[in-house]
Amino acid sequence: MFPLLSTILLFTLLFVLFAFLGKRKFAADIALLGAFVILIMALAGLLRFDFGASGFQMLEQYSWIPQMNISVILGIDGWSYPMVILTALLFFIGILISRFSVKDKQEYYYPIFLLLEFSVLGVFMSLDLFLFYIFWEIVLIFMFFLILIWGHENRKYASMKFLIYTHIGSLVMLLAIIAMYFQSGLHTFDIRALAEASYPLGFQYLAFFGMLFAFMIKMPIVPFHTWLPDAHVEAPTAGSIVLAGVLLKMGAYGLLRIPMTAFPDAAKDLAIFMAVLGFITIVYGAFVSLAQTNLKRMIAYSSVNHMGIVLLGIATLTPAGLNGANFEMFSHGLAAALLFALAGAIYDRLHTYEIGTMGGLAQIVPKLSWIFVIGSLGAMGLPGLAGFVAEFNVFIGSFQAFGAWTFLGLLGVVITAAYFLLTLQRAFFGPIPSIVPKIKDLIGAETHPHAILAVLLFVFGIFPFLLLSFLNSTTLAFISRL
Repeated sequence: MFPLLSTILLFTLLFVLFAFLGKRKFAADIALLGAFVILIMALAGLLRFDFGASGFQMLEQYSWIPQMNISVILGIDGWSYPMVILTALLFFIGILISRFSVKDKQEYYYPIFLLLEFSVLGVFMSLDLFLFYIFWEIVLIFMFFLILIWGHENRKYASMKFLIYTHIGSLVMLLAIIAMYFQSGLHTFDIRALAEASYPLGFQYLAFFGMLFAFMIKMPIVPFHTWLPDAHVEAPTAGSIVLAGVLLKMGAYGLLRIPMTAFPDAAKDLAIFMAVLGFITIVYGAFVSLAQTNLKRMIAYSSVNHMGIVLLGIATLTPAGLNGANFEMFSHGLAAALLFALAGAIYDRLHTYEIGTMGGLAQIVPKLSWIFVIGSLGAMGLPGLAGFVAEFNVFIGSFQAFGAWTFLGLLGVVITAAYFLLTLQRAFFGPIPSIVPKIKDLIGAETHPHAILAVLLFVFGIFPFLLLSFLNSTTLAFISRL
């Protein structure tokens, strides 16, 4: 059987080399070609993927450090494969947009961006905890450099804050991984074997909390969220696209893949705790978003709000809630990527993110404005768009698990609608400023990446089975273990 997953990773590294060694003026073209090839290869897996199977597919295993029983183990299932496709798509979109916004040090920017894609793909493909951790740390390093070198004015502060927060979480996760290695008695990092091992309940609680801490920082969940707005505001546009689109989802995916699967008793006992944090994050993120005057910071806090919905869905331990959480990871990835891409396009034209300096943009740049409306409606969860399917499933699961407490989460959804509608009114449909800025609408190739994301929000909203067919078998298999 053709080793598709390792080939995807190797091709990514190959294009990193081409982009770095080639002439500076061709770096963007080489990176774009590479990202397109990776996207096609990721989609090619559809030809081999068994939608009815609940286990891992396209498995590859290569011995790496036999003295410690460490192997390169790659595989995908119904939870990880959609994230692989989303990663390939958003990095392709990110490079398309970077061609219009990144002018400095392109010979370094594009190789680093592709290395970031390589490491994110590795996180979603890894079935060895040691390998998972290596990829996890590489993501941190290259995202740090992306913000530090190509970010805005306060990029040094934002990049260091990002590095410190996420690295502290990573170290705690590493301790939990090492503890699992010894406590299991198997002396292996194979996620599949560790998930079948038996652990004392006290150890389950300890290791679960350690990993939950690391993954909540990454998602992020209140009160570990404060690094995110600064990172988003200072990051280059493509950095914000992939940060919101897939890097945050690494936290939720890691939570599902490792502690929720390996420690089912602790997961059931701590579900209420996670739900409380989810409710708090949903409501807090929504109210703080409502207070923002910076467009990019508002979208950043909306990501906190939406990741609270993901955590709530996970905490329900119901088929609807878990399917909804995974659907939300995908749908929010599309919507947030679209909104950050358009915020970047606005900044390139107005050189500000301040909503108060905008106004009447729908009359000045109608194409950009109406695509922003679609992204906002997608983030609000309007029926017919992908976000609605995700939130509907999460709250169905929440009613099943937590009853009337679900209305707290629904309050957050109402506030989400309020802050997006208020932003649309102030920035796009309000009065035109006395001095009308001379700016151009989206033209030609600049329209394509935004249009792709907008169309996909409709596609998965109208045909949700396209994604649910991936998720359901894996979700049911997970629940059967509890």
